[in-house]
Amino acid sequence: QGLLLLARCERERENAQPELIKANRAPQVVDCLLEINQKLIDSKIRAVGQETTSIFRAIAHDQQVANIRFNAEGKIESRDGQGNEIILGLAAGETQIQVMAVLGGLARVSKYDAPSIIDTPFARLDQNHREKLWDYWISLRQQVFLLAQNAEVTEQDFNRIKPHIQNPLRMKAINAQPLNQDNILNKH
Repeated sequence: QGLLLLARCERERENAQPELIKANRAPQVVDCLLEINQKLIDSKIRAVGQETTSIFRAIAHDQQVANIRFNAEGKIESRDGQGNEIILGLAAGETQIQVMAVLGGLARVSKYDAPSIIDTPFARLDQNHREKLWDYWISLRQQVFLLAQNAEVTEQDFNRIKPHIQNPLRMKAINAQPLNQDNILNKH
């Protein structure tokens, strides 16, 4: 019986050999998948940086920025044509342009045309930036909702974008009273 048991165990070991080989390869497969995953993530991060750069250069005045990328911590790095990091002292309007460029880069790379809602888009921008933003927004496929003050959108601006507007909506105050909870509850 001992020989029969030994023979049976030997046959089971031989039959299990392919599974053992597969089991022994499992850590290598996991390592390979992790490496592929990291390469894909790095590739997408580079692509977002390239698209962000393209949009930023189309909108911003500062043409010294040749490349925008994201470092390992996810922070934005701006580089000149020689690859040197540029420390931008971004004013509020320039920060707004950079944020719009990053969001646009993410949208382009993800190929997800999510609507954008932008509140007081021109509050801190000069006329040149405004013109470039109009051009950028007009070029987008996705919906853009602009929540702008009257002074932000001139008649010339409105006429320029009118062919691209589905439904303009203008809200105006009913009276000069400041809105508070009591006013809202009493009127509705």
